[in-house]
Amino acid sequence: MIRRPPRSTLFPYTTLFRSANPPIVSLGIGRRAGKHKDTAQNLIDTGECVIHLTSVELSEKVVKTSAELPPEDDEFEIAGLEKIKSTDVKPPRLKDARVALEGKLYRHLEVGNGPGDMLLVEIVRIHIDDDILDERGRPDPSKLDPLARLGGRQYTSLTEAWEIIRPD
Repeated sequence: MIRRPPRSTLFPYTTLFRSANPPIVSLGIGRRAGKHKDTAQNLIDTGECVIHLTSVELSEKVVKTSAELPPEDDEFEIAGLEKIKSTDVKPPRLKDARVALEGKLYRHLEVGNGPGDMLLVEIVRIHIDDDILDERGRPDPSKLDPLARLGGRQYTSLTEAWEIIRPD
C-alpha cells in the first residue's frame, strides 16, 4: 500500500556505512511486527530521503520520533522540530540538524530471518553547518557533538576525538 502523500517521518536509529564514489550509505532498519517501519516504507515508496546527523542538544526531541504514530501524524510537529525544504529531494530537512544528507534509494535488500531492511542510499546533496568545520574545512566531531544510540534506552555522544597515523 502506498501512502500518498507520505507523511514526514524522522528515524532516530540508523546504522550508517558509506562508500566514496558515488557516495552511498546503508541504513539498517528493523521491522515492527514483521512490517516495514514508516521510514523504510516511505523510502521504498518514494525513492527519496534525508539522513540527519543530529547533535546531543536535539536528543530528547529526536527520540520522540520513535513513537508508533498513525500515518497521518507529522513527526516533526509531534517532536517540536522545525523542517525546511530540501534542495534535490522532496522530503523536508530538519532545520537544526548540523549535517543533512539528501539521498535517493539505490537498492533495497531484505536481510536476515526477520527479515530486516538494508537500504542503500545514494547521497545527492550534503548540507553541513559551517560552525562545525575545523580550520581545514572538515567536520569537527567535538563541534557536531553527534548523538549515538548504544541500544535500548542508552545513548552516547563523542566528547573526544583523536587522530592516529596509519602506516602507508
